[in-house]
This record gives sequence, C-alpha cells and structure tokens, in this order.
Amino acid sequence: MFSEVDYESEAKKYRNNSLVLIVIAMFIPVVSYSSIFKPDIDSVEVWFQRSGALIVFVASVAEYHAFKIISTFTPARLAKDPDISIKIKYSDQAHKLIYFAATIIGFGTIIWGYGDLFYQ
Repeated sequence: MFSEVDYESEAKKYRNNSLVLIVIAMFIPVVSYSSIFKPDIDSVEVWFQRSGALIVFVASVAEYHAFKIISTFTPARLAKDPDISIKIKYSDQAHKLIYFAATIIGFGTIIWGYGDLFYQ
C-alpha cells in the first residue's frame, strides 16, 4: 500500500540541487561583470546591476531546496522513524545551506540595487 521511501537519497538530491544552484548564483556576477552575454543596448553597469535579480532568484531556489531537506524528515512524512543520525546530519547541512543562500540573496539584493554604482 505505502511505498518505502529512502529518506537519505531524497535529502541528498535536495542538497546537491541546492549546492549546484549556490555555485551558479556565485558565478552570475562574475559572468555579468565580464559582460560576456551583455546585449549591445545595455551598458556594462546596467548589465551588472540586472545580474542581481538573477542572483536573488537562483539563490532563493537554492534556499527552497535546502528547506526541502528539512521537510524530508518531518513527522507527517515519516511512516517509521529513520536513523536519527541521518536526520541530524542532513538537518545541519540544510541549515548551513539556508544560511549561505540567504547571504547570497543579501549580496544579490545589494548588486541589484546598487550594482551600477560599483563602476563609478
């Protein structure tokens, strides 16, 4: 009737998704600063400033995936108690990812609002 869920593999999937998105969010300002994909109609300053919106979006999705790690181990989802060490291990990782993603969201917001002023 109920299928067996591998909580650890589900948590790993969300963790890996979050890590990849955080790395992408960290490279967005580097790519935009070098103006590789800059449209001809925009100045470098405006293009860098617009990258802040992408940073915030990607880091927000990363944070969402980190929260999904925690929800993997909520009592409503558990048919039986998993090994508590697995829950502690991935909960700690999730909290670190959430903190890191929130920090990147803050930097992305600063770039989004004031990125053009960094060139002056």
